[in-house]
Amino acid sequence: MVVVAIGGSMGTLLRYQILLNWPVTLGEEFPFPVIITNLIASLFLGIFLALFHQPHGRWSTQSYARAFLTAGVVGGLATLSLPMVDVPLLIKNGYLVWAILIPTALLIGGTLTVIVGLLIGGWRPHHDQLPAEEEGQ
Repeated sequence: MVVVAIGGSMGTLLRYQILLNWPVTLGEEFPFPVIITNLIASLFLGIFLALFHQPHGRWSTQSYARAFLTAGVVGGLATLSLPMVDVPLLIKNGYLVWAILIPTALLIGGTLTVIVGLLIGGWRPHHDQLPAEEEGQ
């Protein structure tokens, strides 16, 4: 899809600019800019998904805007390959604890920031309410 490619290009360029302009204070071996960028992308993913959540409890998958924003822009902004490359470098430089904590923090932190983004975006789970087409079944 062209909209995903355009959004992905925009997200990738944004990530590249963030990483180029991030002040490095703890040394080159600590990938904090990458971690923060991924957590910000997770937050925006949650917000965007909430915007495309339909009242009957389903996610809209037919929207070009959703594809552009989520798979495109957020997908380009976030990257898990970069921190995974940093893990062996951290081990090589003697930072074994960081090499374990960073992927763990990305998994847990990313999940939590998606949830926070969903809530910020207005998403609320509807456990007690069946979609209208399923009520009679």
